[in-house]
Amino acid sequence: MTYSRHTERLCPPRGVSRFGALVVSLELGATVTACADEPAPEAVDRPGWITTVDEGTQELNYQSSSPLTTTNAGSITGSSTAAQQLSARLYPGVHVPGPHGQFIQNSDLISTRFLPGLKPQVIYTIAENAQFSDGAPVTCSDFLLTYTAGVMTELFDSQLPLMQHIEEFECQPNSSRFVVKLAEGTGLRWRELFSPGTVLPAHAIASRAGMPLVALHNALQNRDVQALLEPAKIWSEGFDLANFDPLLQVSFGPFLIDHVTDDGAAILTRNETYYGDNAQLGSLAVWPARADTAALFERDSLDIVDVSEVEPEWLDRNAAGNKFEVFPEIGELTDALLLSDNGIFAEAPKRRAFAACIDQEAVAAASSAASGVDVGAVLWQSVEHEDPARQHLRDISDPHRAVNMEIARELAGETIRIGYRGQDQRLAKMVEKIAELCRPADIEGVDVAVPETTAEDLYRSDGPFTGVTSAQGDNSEGVEALGNSVIDEGASSAENAEDTANTAENISGQKIDAYLGAIYPPNLDVGATVHTDDVNALRDAEKRMWEQMHTIPLAAQPRVFVINRDVVNAVPYTGESAIGWNMDRWWISR
Repeated sequence: MTYSRHTERLCPPRGVSRFGALVVSLELGATVTACADEPAPEAVDRPGWITTVDEGTQELNYQSSSPLTTTNAGSITGSSTAAQQLSARLYPGVHVPGPHGQFIQNSDLISTRFLPGLKPQVIYTIAENAQFSDGAPVTCSDFLLTYTAGVMTELFDSQLPLMQHIEEFECQPNSSRFVVKLAEGTGLRWRELFSPGTVLPAHAIASRAGMPLVALHNALQNRDVQALLEPAKIWSEGFDLANFDPLLQVSFGPFLIDHVTDDGAAILTRNETYYGDNAQLGSLAVWPARADTAALFERDSLDIVDVSEVEPEWLDRNAAGNKFEVFPEIGELTDALLLSDNGIFAEAPKRRAFAACIDQEAVAAASSAASGVDVGAVLWQSVEHEDPARQHLRDISDPHRAVNMEIARELAGETIRIGYRGQDQRLAKMVEKIAELCRPADIEGVDVAVPETTAEDLYRSDGPFTGVTSAQGDNSEGVEALGNSVIDEGASSAENAEDTANTAENISGQKIDAYLGAIYPPNLDVGATVHTDDVNALRDAEKRMWEQMHTIPLAAQPRVFVINRDVVNAVPYTGESAIGWNMDRWWISR
């Protein structure tokens, strides 16, 4: 059997309505549960996945700049491949982006109450009718899963550093209410917790792992490594679109994935069980970046496209009857190199040596020439490139503007393998420029990008980013793993080391030393922008990040959106969700 939105409920209605009227106590010490002692219903496989939309019949076609690798935006793969461009409308965040980057509370899904103080707290109450497309209710277990994945980074292969601001997560099985207690000095970014695409169906993961939801819930609360081995693998790999799994790919957003085509397009249909306003479109196709844009255009299967250049070859803007408009934008994100912390870059001085041969102005110019959008160099590690706080950091960042070949020659004779999402000519030109800049220091930069390249291909010991927490709890060194998150306790250290190296080198058939991609800087370091109103704390974070040099900021990301004039309500947005941030409001006037 499957869930039904009409399934009889034996428990009383949950905490609040979709309009946010509180009917539970908000007393800090109170624990509110919803039938916590009763077993939660389990997800089960449908007898067959019935496709409701024939290929080519969808109402609108949108080509994203993402390769559409996964719908899990909280994984390292999802974070480095812009998974939010698709998953934001499948798994909406607690706060969702507005057209100008502001955060708007998703009142359809949840209500929040922020309690400031030395150790801030946030009280969340899920709407009583919030549910997944299979009829299962959204509960705090789904959010507990996100939190645990974020603090057990090696086990889950996650990239959710803000979860490490949380000191305590109070949640009972099946409850619609939970409390997040934040660490001292944090809280300014509480609206970014549980961002779009990061809250996944815990009940479906439990079912696929062959365990009751309550068992998964308890394992998450206890951080039981052995019990979480299989769920963590499913969390990190099970949402891959190349192996579409209908049991897992259930949605609590306005759309759900009907199927994935042989060409890699995700065919979305309206989620008829959605508890908010219905999507305007009954169906649409979201095409990956690698799709043949010219071919889509020729067969009239292109309405919105996120491209990398102002003058795409396939579009004649002066042609009679042309319906497309081009919107160039300087994006909110920063193009940056993410560096390995193993291999060539195992030591910070080596990472700093590589940075010393890179002229950000020259790389930004290469990006601008390729895209047709004039973007500036970026030299800030801890803040967005347009953040006013950057003015307090110039004396720290400006020394890194200059090239220092003497320092760079510490890497003389080395070959640096640089990857990025393949088939992006703008990124290729940036890598070409980096290689040119570093050649005088006898450093060979090699472009090894393939379409499947992600940041997960970085050869690393405990993750490419700072501020990680070990799956082993107090082990500050982390578990040396990549895709193999927990060391086999029964094997020798030599065997484990060999297995780790083999895993790291063969995730996509290669090992890379640096990954070029667009980043939201505060999401790379748990200490960044924690105290944006505390200049000294922010400066300390900036100094530390330049010292560690896990990332090399390069330039603002150029964005270009090509939109058919018949499309209504398509509003360009250059954050992580991109133009698809409001795709449920799109419709066609033709």
